[in-house]
Amino acid sequence: MLRRLAQFKNDLKQVMILAGVEGTKVCFYLEDHQFTDPAILETVNSLLSAGEVPGLYTHEELEPMLAPLKEMMLDEGGFRTPYDFFVHRVVRNLHVCLSMDPTNGMFTTQCESNPAVYTNCSLLWMGEWSRGSMRDVPLMLEGVRELVNGEGVGSMEEGSGGSGEEKNENNGHDDDGGESKGERKKGEGKGSKKKPSTKHYLPTASPETVVEAIINIHNSCKQYGAAPLDFMSFLNTWLNLFNKKKSSLQVELGHLQGGLNKLKEASETVDSLSNGAEKQKKVLAEAQIMADQAMDEITKALAGAQDTRRETEDLKKELAQRAEETAERKEAIEGELAEIQPVLDQAQEAVKGIKSENLNEIRSLKTPPAPISDVLSGVLMLLGIQDLSWLSMKKFLGSRGVKDEILTFDAHRITPAMMKQVSSLLRSKSNSFDAATIYRVSLAAAPLASWVKANVKYAMVLERIQPLERELQGAEKSLKKSQGRLDSCEAELAEIDEKVASLKDNFSKKTREAETLRVGLETAQLTLEGGERAERGGERSEQQAKRAASEAS
Repeated sequence: MLRRLAQFKNDLKQVMILAGVEGTKVCFYLEDHQFTDPAILETVNSLLSAGEVPGLYTHEELEPMLAPLKEMMLDEGGFRTPYDFFVHRVVRNLHVCLSMDPTNGMFTTQCESNPAVYTNCSLLWMGEWSRGSMRDVPLMLEGVRELVNGEGVGSMEEGSGGSGEEKNENNGHDDDGGESKGERKKGEGKGSKKKPSTKHYLPTASPETVVEAIINIHNSCKQYGAAPLDFMSFLNTWLNLFNKKKSSLQVELGHLQGGLNKLKEASETVDSLSNGAEKQKKVLAEAQIMADQAMDEITKALAGAQDTRRETEDLKKELAQRAEETAERKEAIEGELAEIQPVLDQAQEAVKGIKSENLNEIRSLKTPPAPISDVLSGVLMLLGIQDLSWLSMKKFLGSRGVKDEILTFDAHRITPAMMKQVSSLLRSKSNSFDAATIYRVSLAAAPLASWVKANVKYAMVLERIQPLERELQGAEKSLKKSQGRLDSCEAELAEIDEKVASLKDNFSKKTREAETLRVGLETAQLTLEGGERAERGGERSEQQAKRAASEAS
């Protein structure tokens, strides 16, 4: 209770700040059920009497809260302190509205203990509602309005989760109201095989007659102190009772309908088994024929597998011989390259070590020394660049990834014409490619000179071993072809083995199907007899379901 009082005071503080500080028009609405503590109404009485509540704000709270009002107080004039100006604005902008029930036993005591409720408030007594208002209220409440008009109560088929095949019986009454749009929408479920009934269940009398009956019931209780609040309680109680009864009947109907559906499914299953018996006999005969055919196919497949296995063995021997010959040729080629490969690798490592500033130093020359020009000419020739001018050389040295282009160069790209041109350059300018000479001229050009010479030597070796490489390629191609045929034969054998296993399994399956079909026919006959007994009992359950639906309506 103390916590509710503290919460109320916190809310009141916020309301008074809105009215007194911000100047907002505020309506503070309170109902008597909120007066859980007499101190709450006493606080409201103080607010109504003087526009303030002593002790509501602490001094620490007041000082920052009233600061914005000082300038406005001076402009308006007539107030001694900012707090007086704050109280004045609260009285002007805050309106307190109290809603109290005179039938409450504490009503008189609360009013006498807090006189400002009489002296500072305008009283609006609402002891009774007019008959016109009471006619309107049931039609304004959601749920009650549907009960009065007989709309939106839904069909028992939908509510119970049934199949929607129940017939719409009137129980001796004719529906004059037709179908409402709301009921048609509810009846159009996806799972229904037939459009569900949308009949009105309540009421059988007109809405006006129902409303008058409700008002008369309420008026008969006035002698016991019935008030408008009791009228509302009566309407809500009526709606709750209807919903509980409807829910109970829907559950019962759902159980009955579920049982009927199960019986129907069983009946359909029995019919299907009975009709399929003759078909199963034909299937059995066909299965026997297929089993015989499977045995013939097994025999043929096994005969073909013998030829394929012999071919596979021959191919394996041939592959072993060709692989040996290929290895010999490959070993001869690698032996030729073994001497020159370290020289080429050493030259490439030297190129990796070239620094960018050394390349920039060469580019900065207006006219390069002859050794540098000769070495760069050799590099450009190998890379297929025809322009051997100094401008072209500077452009090449300034391109991004110049070292990577040199390092990834493949000597197989050297054509006979290129090798002839570079060899001529090496012979005519041999001094420029001399290690001692070129190192004195440029640290960056020296590794490039070694790289040019190494690639020319490597290309000469490649030219010498070219016949061996062609023989190796031919041997590898033949080896690949033979390996492909071997793989094909092995795959064919695996396919044959798989097919034989599948045919054997199919043969066993067809043999078992005969026994399964015989047992199935016996089971179908027993199920048919049980289904006929269940259908006779299902007719009684269907009659109970119809009675439950009629009772709900």
